[in-house]
Amino acid sequence: LGTEDERQTQQLTPVPDPTARPWSAICHLQSNYSDDESKSTTNGTGFLISDTTVLTAAHNLCWVKNGRKIEPRSLTVTLAGKAHPPVTPPNFASEPRFAAMKALRERNKELIRSPKLTREEKDNILARFSAFEDPYYYDYGVIFLDKPLEPKPDFFFKLRGADAHDPLWERPLTCAGFLSSDQLCHAAGMAHPSSGHRFMGNKDHLAVHNVFAVKGESGGPLHVVDGNGDYIAIGIFVRTNDGAEKYTVGDIKHSLQTNGAVGLTKEKENLLNTNDIKGLLTRWRGEDLIA
Repeated sequence: LGTEDERQTQQLTPVPDPTARPWSAICHLQSNYSDDESKSTTNGTGFLISDTTVLTAAHNLCWVKNGRKIEPRSLTVTLAGKAHPPVTPPNFASEPRFAAMKALRERNKELIRSPKLTREEKDNILARFSAFEDPYYYDYGVIFLDKPLEPKPDFFFKLRGADAHDPLWERPLTCAGFLSSDQLCHAAGMAHPSSGHRFMGNKDHLAVHNVFAVKGESGGPLHVVDGNGDYIAIGIFVRTNDGAEKYTVGDIKHSLQTNGAVGLTKEKENLLNTNDIKGLLTRWRGEDLIA
């Protein structure tokens, strides 16, 4: 995996032909938001798992501001750069826990900064904050197209719910996404070498890997090529992690700058492959903290 300094030199590689496999199933997303105070446009990435279903990151589908979940006024999907006309989908959904937890985290941060609270009150908030689940554990969503993109794509990513001990994690990983509407890039890397450290969270939430990625790639596939030559998505890229994880193999010390991807667990795989998208997005709902 190399040292941290070596990882810093890794570069994204532009995709020369976005219409070739597997790049032909990766979409550029543009979300347009507006409320009474401001307007915003964000760019992200998604990938096709069928001709009408796009997987992506939840934060491409909602904007959490002042404790409120705001959905985009419009969402445009463009496949293979500008090779296909954009499609504005009629509906989309994200795991509701992501927005609820993101809003609660925002409120906690505001409370911690408040000059009106005592040290004890801030310590109590910090204790709750550190024990609180990471919002990015649930940073996944789905876009539903009312009709297939034209011309109809001839390739879709296969899915596999890979637990920490799955041999797929031993294979080279690739992450790809759009830096702009017509610039698709990719990079390669590996999962954490220790199966015991391959995920953050106690439910195989965030897969830890060292594939170089940047902001616009959020929602892109973390994928491998299996023994049959098939392209298998085993995660959804959602963020870069703060700091570097230090570990030792034999007598050699390593420092690994890690990135996070929502793991496609066996349960998620079964729900997606049986087209139970509603089940996928409500199974872990819990208490919705967003009004």
